[in-house]
Amino acid sequence: MKSRAPSRTTSWPPMTPTEMLGATLRNSASDTPSRRSTAARSRTTPASISRVQASGRSDFERAFSEISRQHPGAVLIPGDALFRLHARTIAQLGLKHKLPLAVTNVEIVETGGLLSYGASMADTYRRAAVYVDKILQGAKAGDLPVEQSATFETVINRRSAAALGLTIPGELMLRADRVIE
Repeated sequence: MKSRAPSRTTSWPPMTPTEMLGATLRNSASDTPSRRSTAARSRTTPASISRVQASGRSDFERAFSEISRQHPGAVLIPGDALFRLHARTIAQLGLKHKLPLAVTNVEIVETGGLLSYGASMADTYRRAAVYVDKILQGAKAGDLPVEQSATFETVINRRSAAALGLTIPGELMLRADRVIE
């Protein structure tokens, strides 16, 4: 069963192709495989998605002001060390500009973002400890297999939803691994 996106009291998401469906904040100083993959997918999506660049904390206010003027239905904040480092600032700017933030960094949701879906950091840290143990026992790091996360979690910030005037569908609330009240 598919989860629906959060609904607003007004029509959400916008239903006409000329309306902005979403925006994504990009770290212009980073060129990761994830960034290239997301950019390629957004070019093939029929929805209107704006990409706004920021390379540091000093760019965030300008970037959020630019995104806000476009009236997107939501803003995707990809997993990036810069955005994790400035999680509180990003969450506060999202609330200030009344922008629903969908993120992969749970830290942003804990400080005011709307929702996150991504690899469980607790599981990632446990897996890293297993690798360290194997290396300390003499295994060569290059001989260890590369693993992808197997545990993903959804976190919803109900306070942020209320501040944004959003109603989160009950089905999505039931599927959430954690709800911040």
